[in-house]
Amino acid sequence: MNSMEQDDQNNIRNEGEEPYSFIEEHVRKRPVDRRRFLWGALRLLLSAIVFGTVAGFVFVLITGGIGLSNVRGGVALRTESPERPESDGSGEMARTPTPTPLSIENGRDEAEDTKTPAVTSPTEKAGTAGEASASPAPDSETAAAGSKASGSRGENSGKKASRLTPTPTAEELEREAIHIYERFQSALRRIFEENLCHRVLVTSNGGKKEGVFGASDHPQKMVGLILGEDSRRLFILLDHLPEGEKHQVTFSDSAQAPAKVYASDPLTGLTILAVQLRDVDDLTLTVCTPAELGNSYGIHPGNLVLVIGTVLGEEGGYLQGSILSAERPYEVPDREYRLLDTDIHSAEDASGFLLDMQGRVVGIFSDRFKPEGTDLISAIPISMVKILLTNMINRKQLVSLGVMGRDISVEEAENLDLPVGIYVVDSLEESAALEAGIRTGDVITEINGKEVTSVLLLEEELYRHEPGDSLTVTLMRPGSEGYEEVTCEAILGPLEINE
Repeated sequence: MNSMEQDDQNNIRNEGEEPYSFIEEHVRKRPVDRRRFLWGALRLLLSAIVFGTVAGFVFVLITGGIGLSNVRGGVALRTESPERPESDGSGEMARTPTPTPLSIENGRDEAEDTKTPAVTSPTEKAGTAGEASASPAPDSETAAAGSKASGSRGENSGKKASRLTPTPTAEELEREAIHIYERFQSALRRIFEENLCHRVLVTSNGGKKEGVFGASDHPQKMVGLILGEDSRRLFILLDHLPEGEKHQVTFSDSAQAPAKVYASDPLTGLTILAVQLRDVDDLTLTVCTPAELGNSYGIHPGNLVLVIGTVLGEEGGYLQGSILSAERPYEVPDREYRLLDTDIHSAEDASGFLLDMQGRVVGIFSDRFKPEGTDLISAIPISMVKILLTNMINRKQLVSLGVMGRDISVEEAENLDLPVGIYVVDSLEESAALEAGIRTGDVITEINGKEVTSVLLLEEELYRHEPGDSLTVTLMRPGSEGYEEVTCEAILGPLEINE
């Protein structure tokens, strides 16, 4: 057996070897649990009753307390009728003195400070007058006190004003803005440098470069990520299939090792290279570790992202931007992806990976995902291809039904009077769908008795089958009297994967 045959045998996974897998995220609607719903409603009702009882009891205590405090403070409403004036014996009616009003604002009864003037003799009046003339007038004392109080208030207000933060100048604001920008750029640089240990440079011998005298051989360079490893191989993820037959991987510590194409998906272009662990020293394996795959379902418009790869046409470097949209469809047979569109401009043939602000991989971008007529970077979400990557690493043969479909949501079904399911846009030539009689306009609702309401669920169902398996497809077909249920039997064929 020659070395090439030996390598081919090594590329085939042993049957006893544990399958490789990634963490998978699924966005599913949680079914309604009626028992939990009724129990929650009962608990809510009991809580409302208890809360109402406690609130009423507290209200009674508070209002009772207010009434007692008003009586103690001497504040009470006068409800009795006025007393009848009495005679003083001289024939005249004695006048009842008018009560002094109470000051509620100061919180005390000022009537206590008011005294009834005493009757004095002329001599006492004179003495009193002399004392009054010798002492300063009450008005002058009041004025002096008012002047002191106003002076004190002025001093306090001056002290308060001195304690206020002064308004920053334009130069200070500019320096602060520059400082914040520098800190932000430092954080981005740190994220990039921390991910260097996961990144590799792949050089292939099949590249071409246009020159003055035509095309000439030129090494093709791509940036890849260490995806994972098993007992014998290190797996490298690329955004598309490299040209040529010889590939060399350069790690972040400058160590190099040969690599071979392990598997490639023809629909997305995603490619996995395999590097034999025996060709990599232990120190490199310790320093260069697999990248962390994030959850792209948590990425929304406005989120900041970092792109690494051949963004500006050459390897190395990074750019920062934000997500513009996470809903643009990218349709391929039996699948549908919702791309992550960014506001980051790139050079032609740019490729690489999208990172979130924690340095986790959330997307893979290449030219095929760009919006038509723009140079903006768009990426396929990593969470939507984890099952695909798992099957590629485990060398599972993928199957094909061969339909181009679009989801029909509940809202669209109600507005357009359509069934909920997958609207068949087209059935590919020589596909299992076309041979089973599935045609344009049909709406797929079930696969083998399981409800299928989206292309994503169809993709997940196909991953569970092998070539040659039979699928019972239930669909709704438009007729003269509306949609009619039709059942088809489809024999799945293999999806050709480049190896």
